[in-house]
Amino acid sequence: ISFCRAVGSPGSAMADWEDLPTAAQLIDQIRSGLPKPPRLIKTPRRCTRSSVVMLLRENSADDDLELLLVLRSPGRTRAVPQVGLPGGHQHGEEKDEDAAVREVCEQLGLDLPHQFTLLGRLDDRMIPGANGRSLVVACFVWLQREDATLKFDQQVRAATWWPMRCLLGDAEELAWDLRSEQAAARVSLPMELLESLGLHRIHFPKLSLPATCDVLVDEAEDELSLRKYFVLWGLTLSMLNDVTTRTGIRTSPMLVTQHMYGFRVEKVFASSLHNVCFAGLRLIFRLLGKQRPRWDQYARLCPLGLAVFLLSTLMSFVSGIRRVRGLRQRAALQ
Repeated sequence: ISFCRAVGSPGSAMADWEDLPTAAQLIDQIRSGLPKPPRLIKTPRRCTRSSVVMLLRENSADDDLELLLVLRSPGRTRAVPQVGLPGGHQHGEEKDEDAAVREVCEQLGLDLPHQFTLLGRLDDRMIPGANGRSLVVACFVWLQREDATLKFDQQVRAATWWPMRCLLGDAEELAWDLRSEQAAARVSLPMELLESLGLHRIHFPKLSLPATCDVLVDEAEDELSLRKYFVLWGLTLSMLNDVTTRTGIRTSPMLVTQHMYGFRVEKVFASSLHNVCFAGLRLIFRLLGKQRPRWDQYARLCPLGLAVFLLSTLMSFVSGIRRVRGLRQRAALQ
């Protein structure tokens, strides 16, 4: 993945530690706030399914709840290690939960049914992919009830227990250049067109690993060289946003925002005009009860919307000229 240049101040602004909930309170909020029942998406044609897991544990020393994140090894779809939740693709007619249990056992050597307790499941997500192939992601939340030792397979290079309190602070800003090959496949539009419209750079919220967190690595790996890759963003951060807002841990999701005329607007594009239009489009979809549009959908629709606007403006201009000519002709006849 050739993303990203980090912009903004290092670190996250944290709330008053005395006001933060305890580990037991966080567990109760998550258990009661998860959707019942969750929204499930049937797998359409040209679509695959994947199951991921949020593994939680109590840290009695800090009275905090921690989330296990893994650093995946570089592969066919990513050029550098990438942080995410443990999990992977399903095999054949395998059920979502069975795939999650199998993947965690293969990647981390953990026995979920015996070492963890299932708290619930998030709503399914559909992720658009290249060449019309999409991915449906099922996410389960498990709480550790007994000690366990991590054993990495070849898919995982490192892992860390991320404090949930870090999800209560402010996010940093990450800029993703669409001129990379992987990002361009999400939009499928000429890059010259995207640059002329100011849509060639997308902004995401991100969180960096706190300096106090340990990175768990194999003996052959170097912790310091891998620590820089522990940046939480994208789909993983979006799912954590769902958990924290749905369960009441946060009142609003972690977003990169900008202020315009006294209003706070989510910063997705470099252009303020596009951010306002995108916010308006999302509001319309929300009022209609539809799933909110993604940035890549807006980027594909933007040229069409601009063409329609210019065409309607041209037709209005031509219609106005004809009306003026008609009035002049009537005046001349009189």
